[in-house]
Amino acid sequence: MHFLFFYYQAEALSKVLIEKIKEEEQLLIHYYQEYEKTFAELKKLVDLAIIDDQFTEKAIVSLAEGLNVKFKYETLEEFQEFMISDDVLEL
Repeated sequence: MHFLFFYYQAEALSKVLIEKIKEEEQLLIHYYQEYEKTFAELKKLVDLAIIDDQFTEKAIVSLAEGLNVKFKYETLEEFQEFMISDDVLEL
């Protein structure tokens, strides 16, 4: 009698675990689909920057945002001011 009780509990637990695994799998699939889409969009922008210098700054900024990298200098002008200063560049 106890065997059947544990069997049904194990079966119910297995069903719950399978559903949780399926949910996690869907989350991972969605994450990688988004990542692939973002990467494709960034690649197009980089390709444009290679062809036309006007897109270079936009490509760099978009790549950094896509990779979740923050710039210390918000604009090219701020960076150019830093470059002519005596400040130390910290990476």
